[in-house]
Amino acid sequence: MSAAVHAFLADTEASTFPIADGYVVDLDAAVAGHFGVSLLVADEEASVNQKREAVRTAILLARAQKA
Repeated sequence: MSAAVHAFLADTEASTFPIADGYVVDLDAAVAGHFGVSLLVADEEASVNQKREAVRTAILLARAQKA
């Protein structure tokens, strides 16, 4: 999970990320699907920890897709 969060925060246009054998999660769609998370990630005044936890939550709530 930490690697997926780091990948998104390093490149906010990141797309799919492998999470399990044969499954991926679309990081961009996961964050875009949660309006508040998108706003928080774009907020320059938000702390790195706030952004990390918001992205983590969005990824946890995302549906995995078969690769």
